Amino acid sequence: LKVKVNGVTITRPYSIASTPKDALQGRYELTIKKEEHGFLTNYIWENWDVGTRVESSGPEGFFYYEPLRDTKNIVGIAGGSGITPFRSIANSIIDGSIDAMLTVLYGSSDEEDIIFYDEFQALEKENPDRIKFVHVLSCDVVSLEGCEKGFITSELIEKYCDVKNSSFFICGPQVMYNFIEKELARFDLPNKRIRREAFGEVKDVLALPGYPQDLAEQTFKITVHVGNLSKEIPANASESVLIALERANFAPPAKCRSGECGFCRSRLVSGTLFISPISDWRRSADKKFNYFHPCSSYPTSDLEIVIPRTL
Repeated sequence: LKVKVNGVTITRPYSIASTPKDALQGRYELTIKKEEHGFLTNYIWENWDVGTRVESSGPEGFFYYEPLRDTKNIVGIAGGSGITPFRSIANSIIDGSIDAMLTVLYGSSDEEDIIFYDEFQALEKENPDRIKFVHVLSCDVVSLEGCEKGFITSELIEKYCDVKNSSFFICGPQVMYNFIEKELARFDLPNKRIRREAFGEVKDVLALPGYPQDLAEQTFKITVHVGNLSKEIPANASESVLIALERANFAPPAKCRSGECGFCRSRLVSGTLFISPISDWRRSADKKFNYFHPCSSYPTSDLEIVIPRTL
């Protein structure tokens, strides 16, 4: 979504909860979870109403079922609002767009955090041979019938899934990715069997391995060139270059905000960056010639950069 807030244009990616067939009927559904410290999510919740005009890109990314690549057993591993794309996949199976079976292991902290619970129960009841949802709650007391308690471990995955004949789709917070990837590593699956949603910017760059903690509180200067224009802007070391550019109303086009799509691809003229190791999707040639993705890069010195023109 592309939204103007207090004169500043902000872009954020959100997962689509509806199906491709819904889109043919002129309808997209997004799941936008209000976050305590969220900037755009809070603005949307507080300011949008029926009739609000919304500017959006088309669907982007690689988190979709591909019959030439994926098996007919889909295993979804979701956490929090990361359940959203599996609603789309489940309904696509039911409407005949996808010929596959879906098992979703859905991790939540407690019952109150579960999204689409009643809808998923109904889908599974009506389609028991094709759809299964397993709720995994990490709270101390679990009263919801049929739930698993704890976390989504390799043992739990084996309990509900035919691991060797399944394709895995993972969508959730970064801490879940880190945990699940270690659990799946025990199965020695080929890379093509594991898909991971690009889920926006890193929430806490200070928690990433290799981040220079001594610079976290510093502010640097970025000299930005776009076309024939140049501008100097401040940038916090703990925030991405893209956020600094957006705050100065000088941002390049951006979509995924996770280093994957390359839409914000820019060139580093001078200075140094910390690039998120989990979000570095650059080509080897881009690394060689100092191209970087502002959405997943953090200043560790004063910078001079060249950014593409805003669309």
